[in-house]
Amino acid sequence: MVSKFTSPAADYVEKRICVSDVCGTDSPTVRIAVSDRPHGPGIFVGSLLVIDSAIKPVHGNIIAVLINSEFFIKRLSLYPRRGLVSLFDEKDFIALSDRYLEDTEVVVEGVVTWSINDTRTDVFDDRPCM
Repeated sequence: MVSKFTSPAADYVEKRICVSDVCGTDSPTVRIAVSDRPHGPGIFVGSLLVIDSAIKPVHGNIIAVLINSEFFIKRLSLYPRRGLVSLFDEKDFIALSDRYLEDTEVVVEGVVTWSINDTRTDVFDDRPCM
């Protein structure tokens, strides 16, 4: 016999999580890149990077940049000095002065909005500290 009443448990059915809903990857200005080397804290080999080219980079953003056609992930610094900062070492600074740009092609691909990592690797230490 089929009941005419809905199940009370139907109120508690959860919607499935979708990466495109969480990270906003449906936009045509968003692309996903796979990191081929560690770039800094939270960005490891194999990390999926969600890069949005429609977002205007501001001071402190992590950006994907091509320097002489080589892919890098850097932090944008607009003050006190304009340039690109390494995520590993803040002393590793590339000044964006006119003199530097004469010999170098710098193309900002977009702002890194998400970094998705595989936690099954031994990048994360799951042993408790004693």
